[in-house]
Amino acid sequence: MGWTLLYGIIGIVIVVVGVFLMVGSLNSLVPLSNLASWDFFNSNLFDGFLIMVIGWIIIALGAIASFFKINSEIISEEVNA
Repeated sequence: MGWTLLYGIIGIVIVVVGVFLMVGSLNSLVPLSNLASWDFFNSNLFDGFLIMVIGWIIIALGAIASFFKINSEIISEEVNA
């Protein structure tokens, strides 16, 4: 349970950093016609989105890892008992 909370906190901090990076770049928005151009992929908007995705991946993988760790401990206790 503690590891899930730790991964959740780390992931949320990374997601918040991504959101702040995206919000900070809203003053210089890329026009809709340039969303497929190289300017969009070099913008802070895209970087913030990638950082947010990385944060969510950390949360998801941390929760899955904690689930398997807890499950394996429960199963080993039942087998040894």
